[in-house]
Amino acid sequence: KTLGAMLPIMRLLGILAFVYAISAIILFEKYSYSTAPGLFYQHRFKNLLVATFTMFQLLCYDHWYNMLADVEQVVNTAVSVLYFVSWVFIAALIFRNIFIGVLVNNFNEISRKAKKREKQRKRQRQMEIMRRKLYRELNSKKDVNQANPKTRAAVKAQEAVDAISRL
Repeated sequence: KTLGAMLPIMRLLGILAFVYAISAIILFEKYSYSTAPGLFYQHRFKNLLVATFTMFQLLCYDHWYNMLADVEQVVNTAVSVLYFVSWVFIAALIFRNIFIGVLVNNFNEISRKAKKREKQRKRQRQMEIMRRKLYRELNSKKDVNQANPKTRAAVKAQEAVDAISRL
């Protein structure tokens, strides 16, 4: 059930990562094919598969600042900062919080159902105990009634008194 609730969110995140990956390939083309020395993350934006993987890596804050600093050496600083910060904000902060919210909501629902089931089981156990107790009482009164007719009258009288006192 939790996975079913998460599926639309994961789809939306995948589409957003795909769009950002395509944007990165276009925006950072100059960086990807640069011959400048010391560019460590240059291969990250050359093809769609690696760029999409890079988006999910950035989702976990893995080397995002190092990539930003590396890209800024070749690409306009404003463009690269806007790109990386917007991805980190949208994907890492917003989607992660939505993801956690859905998980917590589903776990609360599961917990509520488990408590309800436990309450029903407890009620059933109490009813079973009461049923057994009543059965024993009825059997013991039946034995007493069969054994001694005088006791039978006393039991009936006591039952009548109990019934009247309950009123």
